[in-house]
Amino acid sequence: MTEEAFWQRAIELARKALLTCAPNPMVGAVIVKGGKIIGEGYHQVAGCDHAEIRAIKDAKKKGHDLKGAVIYVTLEPCSTYGRTPPCTKAIIENQFAAVKIGTIDPNPKHAGRAVKILTDAGIKVTVADRADCRELNEVFNARMEKGRPFIHLKWAMSLDGKLAAESGDAKWISNEKSRYEAHKLRAKYNAVLVGSKTVIADDPSLGIRLSKKERQPFKIVLDSEAKLSYNGRLTKNTPSEKIIIAVSQKAKADRIKKLKERGFTVIKTKGERVSLPELLKALAKLGISGILVEGGSETLTSFLKAKLADRITVFIAPKLLGGTRSPITQSLCQTPKKSPKIVWTTIKKFDDDFMLEGEL
Repeated sequence: MTEEAFWQRAIELARKALLTCAPNPMVGAVIVKGGKIIGEGYHQVAGCDHAEIRAIKDAKKKGHDLKGAVIYVTLEPCSTYGRTPPCTKAIIENQFAAVKIGTIDPNPKHAGRAVKILTDAGIKVTVADRADCRELNEVFNARMEKGRPFIHLKWAMSLDGKLAAESGDAKWISNEKSRYEAHKLRAKYNAVLVGSKTVIADDPSLGIRLSKKERQPFKIVLDSEAKLSYNGRLTKNTPSEKIIIAVSQKAKADRIKKLKERGFTVIKTKGERVSLPELLKALAKLGISGILVEGGSETLTSFLKAKLADRITVFIAPKLLGGTRSPITQSLCQTPKKSPKIVWTTIKKFDDDFMLEGEL
């Protein structure tokens, strides 16, 4: 096997944790000796063994001696005690000859620390600085580098750009395959966010309906005045600690108290409307690294106007609805030349629907 094959296997392993490891990063590791992979692993769930430890255990279970081996790991090994011991300690104790790192840890407190520890221990360290390893954790990286969660806007609309018929009926604009894909999108993030008007109009559950294996996301509602009762599908089968209500200064103290008594997390921001920058900073501190924003139109517009969106996914159905219910309710620019630039990265077809995905 070639070195590139070792890297591709480590990346393949990391991706297995796409739906399970948040808020931790996806990490894959392979141990190589004599030109062959003798152990492999990936980080499955936060709080459990890291990829390097799983790979070490895998190799030992197969009876291999790790002295002089090389470990390929997609992200710089952890070097501090947390819920698990540092992986650098295990790498040193098992006398690895070399460590090949796909990308440095984006956390400023940890970046490069493992490289120094391992080098000082006499282990040869190579940082490959691979784009594919970095792309594995764009969500985790956003929280580390920007101090806020990665924001992904998503909506489904008709061919003429409407979220719903003029009556307000939006079921269903997109087809069943598109809706399944939307659930896969939810599963990529550890939180889903909507505005209070969407809760009133659609009574959404915001859960993931793929299988019983996926962790369910936090459910965040922008409810400036804390007016909603939260007796609908949103709270059904959802632990209260996974519901976050964002309110503004206009929210009355007794309403906030009632929400907290139900076990909800309440984040209060300054101003008459929820301050998105302030909210996102607070959510990052809670460990929320990625948010899928599903609407409604005022909420989608607010994120775009604040320039807080990182990615957009739009499902377009071959239907003409007319009316005024557009996904973006306010002007974003004075001329087309100044509009937010979207770089399309994915175009897919689900029966008659199209899905467009791009970066902002």
